[in-house]
Amino acid sequence: MERIKIAIIFGSKPNFDKDAFKYFILYVNKIQNIYEFFFPDIELYPFEKGIVDFKTSHDKINAFVQEHNLKADHFISIITNSFSNNFFFNAEKETSIITTDIWDKNFSPPSLFEYLLHCIYTCLIYSQNVPKGTILTDEQS
Repeated sequence: MERIKIAIIFGSKPNFDKDAFKYFILYVNKIQNIYEFFFPDIELYPFEKGIVDFKTSHDKINAFVQEHNLKADHFISIITNSFSNNFFFNAEKETSIITTDIWDKNFSPPSLFEYLLHCIYTCLIYSQNVPKGTILTDEQS
């Protein structure tokens, strides 16, 4: 089965150890065979400081992906900013955005990396990025 390619983009400058997080996520590639996580080699951030508008956030990610000619089945952006509506993530078919802004106040423990991994998989489920040939019934979609 061909893996679904998931690009993880830092949407704003991380306030955590970026290299440790990359190692953590890339290790997940070894223990599952549905998704292939990778980090495009880009040091630019699509989101400036300040609150991120929940409704237009995907447009910003899509423009960033097109501008840098990035290829993947799904793009996940991790931001340190807050969303305008205090949500923790925003998932659509081709893009997802996860914030770490209020993680420690609302979700600690577990660790930040565990929280992000949980959100990554939740976004992939919400966006229905499942392997080809998977049939979703009315109860599952």
